[in-house]
Amino acid sequence: MNHTQGEYMRLGPDELVECQRLGNERDRFSRSRGIPSQKIAHHKSDLEIHMEGIIGEYAVSRTLGLGGFETISMLGADKRGDIELPTGDFIEVKATGREFNNFLENHTVFQATYGVAVWILPPQASSVLDVMPFVDVGVVGWCDQHLFNIRKHWFGLKKNGDPMPHPTWGMRWFDLEPLDSLRDRLAWIPVNQ
Repeated sequence: MNHTQGEYMRLGPDELVECQRLGNERDRFSRSRGIPSQKIAHHKSDLEIHMEGIIGEYAVSRTLGLGGFETISMLGADKRGDIELPTGDFIEVKATGREFNNFLENHTVFQATYGVAVWILPPQASSVLDVMPFVDVGVVGWCDQHLFNIRKHWFGLKKNGDPMPHPTWGMRWFDLEPLDSLRDRLAWIPVNQ
């Protein structure tokens, strides 16, 4: 892969099976409580959104050295964020199945301490639900509340010019900070092994 920003990894079959299991578990938990997924894309099912979220959260945890699957909450979206750090701070992970998509925040206020954008790049597959031998994942970059408020843009139209189902604030992917600077900020946090 030839990318100019972010860090990329390949998730193999065992990791994808675990992501699918956790995605199904999160989807069942959310449906049993009447909690819809926090999706902007209406062409995807809630299960697909939960799967993308699990893949993104796992990739961020692994990339930042925070652990792996044990950092993923089955409670799903928490308005404070997706990954809770030992300090009580949160990371909001925004995962999408398309490269060059932006960090979009569909809550009224960006509440997490940090936000991280993730691109999930399945090999010639239309969905993370397809059976695949691997998935390439790019952990693109990060922002905090301050940077988000300075660099945010209003996204009311899709790239093809159609109106977005839920217009929202977001940061363009190329305005996100490099991951090394977030890794440096988090270096002192004890890791759950």
